[in-house]
Amino acid sequence: MISVVGVGTAAINIVEHFSQYSQYKVYKIGDVKKTTKTEFRWIPEIPVPEKIEENMPDLREFFKGIDNEVYFFLEGSGLSANAALGILEQIKDKNLHVFYLKPETELLTSIQKLQNNAIYSIMQEYARSGLFGSFSIINNFEYDKILGQIPIAEYWLRVNQSIVTTLHMINVFRFSDPTIGKINDVPDISRLATYGTISIENFEEKLFFPLDNVRQKRYYFGINEKRLKTDDSLYSKIVESMRDKTEDGDIDVSYGIYSTNYDHDLAYCECYTHVLQKT
Repeated sequence: MISVVGVGTAAINIVEHFSQYSQYKVYKIGDVKKTTKTEFRWIPEIPVPEKIEENMPDLREFFKGIDNEVYFFLEGSGLSANAALGILEQIKDKNLHVFYLKPETELLTSIQKLQNNAIYSIMQEYARSGLFGSFSIINNFEYDKILGQIPIAEYWLRVNQSIVTTLHMINVFRFSDPTIGKINDVPDISRLATYGTISIENFEEKLFFPLDNVRQKRYYFGINEKRLKTDDSLYSKIVESMRDKTEDGDIDVSYGIYSTNYDHDLAYCECYTHVLQKT
């Protein structure tokens, strides 16, 4: 199993969607409406960022039973993000994968911008030093570019579902044997990442964050079993597209094609780099 931790309101709203899958154990830290064994109600009484980490409660009992692999979600502009390092310190013996919900910086206050820039930079450096298994960046805005136009009333519901579905399906494929193809391991140096979807028709990528200086890409194609048996041209199209995406060998590209029983085909991508991303 994978334990998923959400710190702050935006992160909690995302990680709640993992509860629909049996493979995850969800922990929520922040102003939760109720308190259970996987929810910790914590509202900083001192609205001073540098004081929050100093006053972190002991969460060892709360995290008792947490899995070895942990997905840790936080949102950069929220006051609770300042607690992230203090929380991570208490589970540092786990295989940590941090997911950073990057806010629209132009709409932040000056204090929020300073906070976001500091946490964003520190987290990347920690990932590159090996303290985290990976540091994945997700734009917490502009999802209409990925999902198309979304009604206001359903905006965040669809956005959060899209993020979780993408990560879950990549995990499903990651732990399955492909019908053809092979997913390469990512070098330890490349710990900065993002994710996205890809069109089966034209192989256009829609990434959750415009990662600079991508060095590795991994593609997962979930194709209906019937189409795998009848479409004579699909494989050559995929291979040709994968060759193009190497950009003349500058990017290490690997892929796997998986048989599914879904009515529609699915395709996702992971992008990695070792280069620090700008704020």
